[in-house]
Amino acid sequence: MNLETKIPPPAICFIYALLMYISAQVSALDGILPHFPILLSVVLMVFGTAFGVLGVWAFRRARTTVSPFNPEQTEHFVSDGMYRFGCNPMYAGMGCWPVAWAGYLAHPLP
Repeated sequence: MNLETKIPPPAICFIYALLMYISAQVSALDGILPHFPILLSVVLMVFGTAFGVLGVWAFRRARTTVSPFNPEQTEHFVSDGMYRFGCNPMYAGMGCWPVAWAGYLAHPLP
């Protein structure tokens, strides 16, 4: 089984957000959904950023790698900090950004 990653997860999230924006701009389905309040989008983005930063911080405290490119460099199993509550807080945090962005765009395609 080959676990080699070609594109870093934050870049995938950014590409996905860009595609969401483009699809909302070129589609004729504008104005169907109500916009999220700006405050809700900002809160989701702050929440997602905090999850990601706290997840990276737990890895740094354990002195292990956060890079998905080199899983063989992992030296410790991290189960404290944000990892007490779930196994993927960095990905959960990144997942908050597209949800907030989709709500802000208020378009059915994204």
